[in-house]
Amino acid sequence: MEKMYSVAQISKFTGLSDRYIRLLIESGKLPAFRLGDTRGIRVKANDFKNFIDSRKI
Repeated sequence: MEKMYSVAQISKFTGLSDRYIRLLIESGKLPAFRLGDTRGIRVKANDFKNFIDSRKI
């Protein structure tokens, strides 16, 4: 199974707020999925890496 990150983990890695990470997810810029009602939103490690790579300047 591929590693997955929570919104809080991505926020900590990037220094961006949880709210901004959720906005990226809601806008479709960062692919994510919900694991049940209690586990919250998760982002696959590969999707997170692709998102970061796409933001390089």
